[in-house]
Amino acid sequence: MNFKPWANTPTYFYKLTVILDRLIKSKMEPKKKKEMLRKFGLKLSELRTKRGLSFRELAALCDVDASDIQKYETGQVNPTIATIGDLAAGLNVQPKDLLDFEI
Repeated sequence: MNFKPWANTPTYFYKLTVILDRLIKSKMEPKKKKEMLRKFGLKLSELRTKRGLSFRELAALCDVDASDIQKYETGQVNPTIATIGDLAAGLNVQPKDLLDFEI
């Protein structure tokens, strides 16, 4: 049986999964990976502060630990696709909005 977890999700989420999978599998330079994590963190921080949420308030909305959110915002930790989905739900945005930055 071939299980496809994205089979019942919107097209953009599937595309997001494919793009992130390619990035993870690519031989991207460590500097470029760090820069991508930093830009993701800036976008996450921008969306969180725009909604007037603290780390703890966002954590309560999306079931992600507040200390982890802080690590994502500083580019210290690489979030999983599931975490990006959780953060997007907590911020009431689409996951693609969290990844709307130039690499």
